[in-house]
Amino acid sequence: MDGKDLNIRRILSFFLPSFYWLALLAVPLGMSYLFPVASPFVSIKSAWLQILSALTLLVFLFFTIFSRGRRQGFLEAKKWWRAILPVWILWLALSVLSIWSFNSWQSWFGSYLRQTGILFYFWLAFWYSFLIYYFGGFYQSENRVIFWLRGVRLSALLMSIAGSLAGIYAFLQFCGFDFAVWQESQLYSRAIGTLGQPNFLGAFLLFALAMAAYYFFDSKKFFHKFFALLMFVCQLAGLIVSASRAAWLAAIVAVIMLLVLSAWQRWRWRTLAAIPILLLLFSAFFYLLMPARFSSLRDVSSGTLALRLSFYRSSFQIIKEHPWLGVGWENGGEAFITHYQPEWGALMNVDSSTDRAHNGVVDIIIQTGIIGLFFWILLYIFWAWQCWQLYRSPLGRKFALASIFSLTAYSLTLMVGISDISSIFYFWVIAALVSAGNLSLGEKVFLGGFFARMKGKFRFFARPLSGSMLREGLIKIGGGVLGVLALVQIYFSLSSLQADYYFLQIRRLLPAREYFTISVILSYLDRSALNPVSKSYYHATLASYALSDWSNLEDLNSQYLVRNELSRIFSQSFLRGYDAGLLSARLQCFLSGVEQASPLFEKLIAASPERPALYRDYAQCWQSSGGDKEALSLYGEVLNLLPSTNHPLLNDDHRAYLNFYTSRVYIEMALIQENSGHLPQALQSWRLAYSAYPNDLLSLQKRADIYVRQKEYDSALFWLQHAYQRQPGFYYWPLAIANVYDLLGEDVLAESWHQQALRLNPDLEPAP
Repeated sequence: MDGKDLNIRRILSFFLPSFYWLALLAVPLGMSYLFPVASPFVSIKSAWLQILSALTLLVFLFFTIFSRGRRQGFLEAKKWWRAILPVWILWLALSVLSIWSFNSWQSWFGSYLRQTGILFYFWLAFWYSFLIYYFGGFYQSENRVIFWLRGVRLSALLMSIAGSLAGIYAFLQFCGFDFAVWQESQLYSRAIGTLGQPNFLGAFLLFALAMAAYYFFDSKKFFHKFFALLMFVCQLAGLIVSASRAAWLAAIVAVIMLLVLSAWQRWRWRTLAAIPILLLLFSAFFYLLMPARFSSLRDVSSGTLALRLSFYRSSFQIIKEHPWLGVGWENGGEAFITHYQPEWGALMNVDSSTDRAHNGVVDIIIQTGIIGLFFWILLYIFWAWQCWQLYRSPLGRKFALASIFSLTAYSLTLMVGISDISSIFYFWVIAALVSAGNLSLGEKVFLGGFFARMKGKFRFFARPLSGSMLREGLIKIGGGVLGVLALVQIYFSLSSLQADYYFLQIRRLLPAREYFTISVILSYLDRSALNPVSKSYYHATLASYALSDWSNLEDLNSQYLVRNELSRIFSQSFLRGYDAGLLSARLQCFLSGVEQASPLFEKLIAASPERPALYRDYAQCWQSSGGDKEALSLYGEVLNLLPSTNHPLLNDDHRAYLNFYTSRVYIEMALIQENSGHLPQALQSWRLAYSAYPNDLLSLQKRADIYVRQKEYDSALFWLQHAYQRQPGFYYWPLAIANVYDLLGEDVLAESWHQQALRLNPDLEPAP
């Protein structure tokens, strides 16, 4: 090897792990503070993970090119292939099962809100394979145990730093200070840190706490121990203010398990007596900090626990319908929305659904069936075996204990929660470091016996490919394919971020009805949105808003432009999905009329007969086409499906939304009845609308107008004066009262009320 090759190889050796170290910080801490996008947490994290993994792959390919003689050893490293094979078997199984997915595109790319599709797991499997190669003794043949220990130590330090920064930021949020103003509304009173959701924050900090503890016990210097302890305190503060009960309980159970495991060799069965004592002590710690959150665990009849139980009941029905292959990876939302339950309107906002059962095992069965669960179980058994093997080694015991804690605790949170990008990434990284440690320490690989039996039956396992030219040719072809794949992924991820940035600009312009600017930005978005799932989400959001806003457009040019954009969106085939089908039916009604849209609506209603949104949108379709009788009947169905305002599961927020939802239905019914001349029925509907949502004074104005049309002036004055008492600073009410007195011929009172309106709004013209 000449000096030039040596220099290039040294440069590549420096960059080879650099992107991995950066990923440990960038993935969990990534958020759209400097580069705003519509999805401020998920899109950024997904892009960081995939771009950095693609860059690592490129550097790795160039490194193998300049390694020359090391390539043969790379291909013949059977232990490496055996260690990484389980994750690739799982990825292959998910890929094959996606053939039967309800929406194959969503299986591959993941939903817009999650972005953990099969493509995401491809890059996770690459990260896993790279870490085992780099730290498992195949990159560093000499002193490989020391090399692994240094890599584990630095990995633990970076994970601890990331967790500490997330914990500090979460604590500042809890104290009311947040230096970022997020594009999406803050829906939680609990801290979210850099993870975007309190439960995601709590689950992620379980990894950081374990790594900080490992760094503390593995360090010899006082400064390092003090720094580790400081990081641990910051992470613990973040865990507390996340108020994630699942993370709290998982931490308690995992700590007790480790303590029992450590004391078992000395005290054996007597250690079991310490479990209830430890459980009581740790539970009391969290209870004293946040008693309301902890004590609410006993209430299974309301709140999130009741909602989860309802999801589980629906899950069992879904599993019965799709037991073996499931509905497809990342397609759980399509299954749940067809099993909408009326009680969800009390436990959540009306019409809300879910894409997860909030139980990891149940979610896997729903998405991949029993067959997919089998492959997941095999992978987890493999990882459990690796942890046990590393625990048996004195050099790896400390990291094994930290890994067992973090992997176990996070898995426990998934029994009542949802996974996110950062936590999944850390889970696979720690599992890879454990497997790499076993290889560096010379421990057996779990699949060794299997390969030994297969060696005599399949020549692929018996010896590597013969022929140096053939081998070199296959290496170059495979390397070229992987290199192109890495470059495509970088371009794809950057384009996805750019499209999400354009979508954010569109969302900001929608309330101002800047549809001409929106149309221009949409053209840029369509060119950048290479991800078909995200593109469909963008189109659906824009089309839904435009349909709802159509009646407010008075400018003919805006109407023409919006109609053209909606026609273009409708002409582009939507991805398969329930919400996409509902939007397609609404667009069909808007563009072609109720006759063309009715079959689509009826098909959706048959699939989910208890979801109010379907009947409401179908009623609006009939209403826009003059089918008043059909619309009123469908609005009646909506009211029958809504939960009672006295429902015991309703909290204040959900009750407020239910009341608003109910009032809007009554308003639509009142408008139909008023336009068709059924004034008594319209008065009743306006009364019910105001009774459901008193904050909307429009119903008082409409009732007064009907009373004036019926020449019941006293009733009109009563409700107008009532509205004026509720809103004394608004000039419209005294002006309307003056008009009623003018109709009665009471000129003095009419002038007095008109002067009152002038005092509230001097720009009004004097009374004639």
